Amino acid sequence: MASALPENWLDYLADHPLFQSTEASKTSQPAEERTRVLALRDHDLLVAVGSHIRTINLNDVKDAWLKAANEKLKGKADQQNVDKSWLYDIPYKALETPEINFTISTLTVNPSGRFLAVTGEHQVVIVVLPRHGLSSEAERISRKQRVVCNTLTVGQTIYDGEKKISVLKVAWHPLSETQSHILILGDDSRLRMFDISADIEAPEQVFDLAPSQRKHDASPLQGIVVTDELDADEEAVSFSIGGPSKDDSGWESFTVYYALRSGHMYALCPVLPLKSTVRRQHLESLSCIAYAKINYAEEKAKKDNEDDPVDIYLYRLQYQWIHDMLESAKKARKEHATLIDGESVSVRSNMCSIPHQIQRQGPFKITQDEDQIMEEGAWVSDMVHIRSKPVDILAVAFSNGTVRNYVLGSGIDAQWLMPNDTTQPWKRELREFLSLAEVLPKATLHEIYDFSLPELKNKQPVQLLSDPKYPDTFYAYHAAGVHTVIMKEWLEKLRKIDALYQQDGQTERGRDALASLNDDEGSKVRCLINSAPFKGGYAPMVGLVVLHDLYLSRCLLGLSHPSSLVSLELGIHRDLAADDTSTLASAVADQLKNITSDQRTANAIDSDYQCMLPLPPFETPSTLKGLQGLPNQPRIVVPSTMAGSKEVVITEESLLFLSDATAKVQRDIKALAQTASSIKKRIGLQEDEFKRQVHALKELYQRVEKYHSTASEREQRIRETAQTHAQLALRADALMRQLLKRYQPGISAHEKAWMEKLENIQKVVEGEHGYAWRLEKLRTEVEQLQSKQLKQRQPPVVTEIKRTSTLTSSQVESIKNTLENQSQLLESTRQRMKKLEKAIQST
Repeated sequence: MASALPENWLDYLADHPLFQSTEASKTSQPAEERTRVLALRDHDLLVAVGSHIRTINLNDVKDAWLKAANEKLKGKADQQNVDKSWLYDIPYKALETPEINFTISTLTVNPSGRFLAVTGEHQVVIVVLPRHGLSSEAERISRKQRVVCNTLTVGQTIYDGEKKISVLKVAWHPLSETQSHILILGDDSRLRMFDISADIEAPEQVFDLAPSQRKHDASPLQGIVVTDELDADEEAVSFSIGGPSKDDSGWESFTVYYALRSGHMYALCPVLPLKSTVRRQHLESLSCIAYAKINYAEEKAKKDNEDDPVDIYLYRLQYQWIHDMLESAKKARKEHATLIDGESVSVRSNMCSIPHQIQRQGPFKITQDEDQIMEEGAWVSDMVHIRSKPVDILAVAFSNGTVRNYVLGSGIDAQWLMPNDTTQPWKRELREFLSLAEVLPKATLHEIYDFSLPELKNKQPVQLLSDPKYPDTFYAYHAAGVHTVIMKEWLEKLRKIDALYQQDGQTERGRDALASLNDDEGSKVRCLINSAPFKGGYAPMVGLVVLHDLYLSRCLLGLSHPSSLVSLELGIHRDLAADDTSTLASAVADQLKNITSDQRTANAIDSDYQCMLPLPPFETPSTLKGLQGLPNQPRIVVPSTMAGSKEVVITEESLLFLSDATAKVQRDIKALAQTASSIKKRIGLQEDEFKRQVHALKELYQRVEKYHSTASEREQRIRETAQTHAQLALRADALMRQLLKRYQPGISAHEKAWMEKLENIQKVVEGEHGYAWRLEKLRTEVEQLQSKQLKQRQPPVVTEIKRTSTLTSSQVESIKNTLENQSQLLESTRQRMKKLEKAIQST
């Protein structure tokens, strides 16, 4: 009997004791709760079970699986039964955190992997994780282990005080220099930024997002103050940060997008920690853009003989803010010269000279059809900002099981709120300008996805997760399972149209290309996990992570209530750049250009080689191409009310489910069979073409043999050449190794300084007006003096002798001795420089 080998280590991970739920966690999970109880820290998987945090190293799991698989292949293990003892022998660790005595809602790891943010209904606790990971060979003594971790309770008097403020969402700011700034949104519509390395009680910045009519009794806060009138029930419920700083980033990296319960979207810019790390090229690019806008506005006003436009005041403020950030970076560079590399700078946002508060931008002006209006009673459950080219996207999830994709039509830039009682005209004009509807940010509703269960209505919030590798992909998990949304196709088409329109935007070709983007071309949506296969029963997903690792592969791990892990291996996208695609197409066209008879003359048909492969070139069948590297059948999660040892009840609904699943499998098998048949036919053609090419090459080889030496002589020469080459390669490697042992492969800083010093000495000795030149000049003067002395020793020919020399004989003799000594020193210096040059050439 064939042995049952473990085909994938992910299939066994769900059986590990790590995912055994406690009695407290087995209580019913309301579908309307927003949870995220899975997190990844390098190769450590963190799981929240009730008020406890467990962790396991995924590398250990795969290592043990490989060992068990090898033993089965070698016949050392039981071939009849699937042994899971290797899995149970892998220990998991429990983090000992006494301050966490509440039911955990979310786990969020900071970018450095040092801090873990644990949130409850009214609590935010930071767990300080071990610096060197949570797995070590020396500690694998027992299956269960405990790791004592330090904890920090953030804003305890704020969230768990008298008012009992609920925590809605937390996120670590990616621009934090210390990786310790966390943003916390409470149900009081206040977004607080804490620096846990400085103060865990008082927030560093506070942004009040509530309607203005509820602020009459509120104390002044650092940050922004909203002045527009909103309904009392429109409270901020979710937010998303614009992303890290990159060389080609805009203002979105300094932007916080947030949504109200009603679905209205807003933006704040600029928002960044007091100590931030930003790419230098990013700030310089923004500075150049702001300066260009100012110049353009000034030149246009001057050309039209008009006063400066109102928007020029905003551009000047933006330019001033960027200038202040660059100046703060210079100061920080002097204080900590070794902390930041040359490509990034450390900025201090509190060194801004603009005394005004940040302007809230919004609500976004949404372009949508009448039938796309949001359902009444639904509220925003999550949102994520997706940075892509050429447009940015805001994906907003709702409590009715739907997700809306908004394409941002205009970039967000920095804006400040001008005071009401200002006496300066330009501030009044700028305030009126920023309050116009034309200035509001714009977005277009591109598509809507519906993942809802009819019986839950508005009590099935959706949570979103961006793919860590591919920015055009995100995941949505909810009460009915997990779906993936792939926007690659229409974004790629939009990129091509954008490039064409920018090149020929004012021509018919550019306008036609822009109009060719059909509205019905949406994203590819695939169901990866189905946790509601039967009507009336569902297992809500409470956590989701996506792992992308060279050793562990690319996989998705989802957790359903109460504590059931579902794993799924994801494929890796094969992306071809535009240049690569065009190069490949031109190469194929060049190779197959003589296939059709109408492209060749009768003489060419007789003389040229005819390829059997038809045009167009072979492409991946649509059946396989549409899979996007994902499985065609979703993983089924049976609800806890129907799983386990409960009696199986055959109903019409269960039979219908089995019938539909069977029919889908049959359709997939039929489609795969057709695809396999077409691929097999293509492979047969390529095999025949390969044989013909081999035969043609053989004929060419025989023709070449007539004009060259015999095969044996040629092979002997090839062997001798290869042997000589191998010997030379070995000698080169040996010499390189000896050189690397004795000398550095490059010139050190001391050697560079030494060589510069030698060059300076050479210039002093042999350069213009150097010692050599002076020596020659002195020699000439000595010769002149000696000739004059000889003349003086001759008998006088006149009665009076006019003395022209001012030097005595003793002085001349002294100068001569000095010159001879300097000449000897100069010759010695030249000899030393020649030796140094030889030594440098030899190294």
